[in-house]
Amino acid sequence: MNTTLTADPETGHVRWTREGFRMMAAAGLFADGRYELLNGEIVKIMPNEPHTFVNMELLRALVECFGWDYVRIPGSLAASPTSEPEPDASVTIKPRREYLKTGIPPGSEFRLVVEVSDSTLGRDKGQKATLYATAGVPEYWIVNITGRTVIVHRDPSDDVYRSVITYDETQALSPQAAPEHSIVIAQILPPPSETENENK
Repeated sequence: MNTTLTADPETGHVRWTREGFRMMAAAGLFADGRYELLNGEIVKIMPNEPHTFVNMELLRALVECFGWDYVRIPGSLAASPTSEPEPDASVTIKPRREYLKTGIPPGSEFRLVVEVSDSTLGRDKGQKATLYATAGVPEYWIVNITGRTVIVHRDPSDDVYRSVITYDETQALSPQAAPEHSIVIAQILPPPSETENENK
């Protein structure tokens, strides 16, 4: 197993590999919460109550669209040797049980990846979108809690999505891989008054 650390030649910062990240997790060094690896940087995931609410509503909605066996909340994605993001929700092409044998799936084995965003919108629209496009994820949603929208990315090419469309809470949205189903955006968002209370 390759656990060599690579330092950025300009900043001197250490860039972690997925192997090193996995070893740290196995050693129990992430016992205080959830972490993900983004371009060699270890980032702590810090959800709040509106975030958790949306995650659970997404679980309900995605299971209705794709069935229980294919929905992951949360679950890691093998994006590159130095990136292992943990999307808030995702849908794979194989049942979850298959990955007990094969390990963390690559981007090409996801039908849909979703990030729930409040304070992380900039990273989700930038760094995460680039990672998922490069990894070959065909469809990527950002649920923007504050803006009360869903930003839908489709048609990845190299490191960008050629189609990016924003839907507001008055609309319904159908996953590309399940066009016969629709999700009413307002139903996966917390009531506006509840979000306001959380931000006070």
